[in-house]
Amino acid sequence: MASIRPTMAIKPLVSGDVPTAPKGVYELFVGYLFVEGGRVRAHEIPFWEVVYGVTERQELTIEAPLIVLDTPTGTERGIGDVVIGTKFRFFGEPEADSGLSASLEVKLPTGDEERGLGSGATNVILLTRWGWEIGREVVYFNLGYAWIDDQRDERLDNTWFYSGVWDHPVGQKLRLLTEVYGVTAQDPDGPNRLAGTIGVKWKVFPRHQFHFSVGRSLRTGAEGGPISRLYTGWRWDF
Repeated sequence: MASIRPTMAIKPLVSGDVPTAPKGVYELFVGYLFVEGGRVRAHEIPFWEVVYGVTERQELTIEAPLIVLDTPTGTERGIGDVVIGTKFRFFGEPEADSGLSASLEVKLPTGDEERGLGSGATNVILLTRWGWEIGREVVYFNLGYAWIDDQRDERLDNTWFYSGVWDHPVGQKLRLLTEVYGVTAQDPDGPNRLAGTIGVKWKVFPRHQFHFSVGRSLRTGAEGGPISRLYTGWRWDF
């Protein structure tokens, strides 16, 4: 099974952002992620990720999804592919949205491939992120490349990821997010993905945010997937 979603995201989106976690601060993301891909429905219950600021310009991250997979033959449950990574900021103030950063992550084949919980392959993903603040508006652009080490099928291609994000303020504590992203197909005979997401980030309390988003394929017949994607969760900085 391919990864059910690109990683290194701006919660609750698919794209990556520019800022890194402040030095010495942990960012804990806990939530629920649902992706429908036709004959398969994948739930991450819970979705969780931990980010730690190593320096003012670098962070480390780890994610180990717990997956419930619904297929025509039944339901499977278990740990998915663990992702570890780091992000470094090259330009811009440490916590500002303007600037340039890059992330390197490794997706390990820890999920049970035979049960559909993992891909059975190690992926190495390099992602660049550029952001620009226009007043209180923010725009992001991503460009990434994934190397897929799968010895079982030499036909499989490495993949490209690209995206654009508009981050719009709605009051002092609420922001509206809009995203369009694409992923080239791993299978040379498969369709490329072009999809969109809308969501919100709500600063409920200091150091606490509520996140929500919905999205789907922008192609006719949801070709390339997903048919639907939903994320809801909480962020706590400590």
